[in-house]
Amino acid sequence: MTDRAKALRTRLRKALETARQARRVEERKLHAVRAATETPLRDLSVPELLSLLEDEIIAWRAAAAEYERLGLPEEARRLQAEAEIVMSYLAD
Repeated sequence: MTDRAKALRTRLRKALETARQARRVEERKLHAVRAATETPLRDLSVPELLSLLEDEIIAWRAAAAEYERLGLPEEARRLQAEAEIVMSYLAD
């Protein structure tokens, strides 16, 4: 590997780590905001509940893809199965 390629790889790794840290900070902020403003589930409308369920499915699938990428297929399958269970509620 050339020196230029090594330098590029180093910069890309640093950029990725910085982006991941920033995402974690934003996720913590968002979680705090959601917790502070969360409406009790019993007060949500059907469309609001469906939207939240769809968000959960998307999050589980993204996490499953990440587990798969990291070589953890059992964890990926577990999350996919959980997503399928929730999807079954949407199909009814």
